[in-house]
Amino acid sequence: MTIAVTGSIATDHLMRFPGKFSEGLLPEHLQKIFDDNLRVAAWLVEDGADFIHASLWDVARMSTKYPDRHVLPLLRAELPAGVAVFTGGKIWTRDDAEGTIAKGADVVALGRSGIVNPDWPKDIAANRPIQKPPVTR
Repeated sequence: MTIAVTGSIATDHLMRFPGKFSEGLLPEHLQKIFDDNLRVAAWLVEDGADFIHASLWDVARMSTKYPDRHVLPLLRAELPAGVAVFTGGKIWTRDDAEGTIAKGADVVALGRSGIVNPDWPKDIAANRPIQKPPVTR
């Protein structure tokens, strides 16, 4: 397996400074780099990458640049069929996971949902409820 490690574009290209990260993302800049990111994914595959992990923050959101299209089919269209697509972003339920796979992901990645629910795969398989923050015991 070939593993490619990349860094993200420096945040000063995506945010106003000074500012808070949560308040500072500039959609107009993200739109400009979207096509470049698709091309970089294709180049990584050309160089031997076996998978691409696309962190979407929210798998339910449509593309900012192409509001009538979802990111995953756009990414999938750039990659050969044998290249796996991993993604995550607010995947909490079975429906979230299955919907993400239906859009083109091969693997869903869990972030907060897996931290809050360490047995998430077992809980989903058994149809047990999933906790969402804030969580108190």
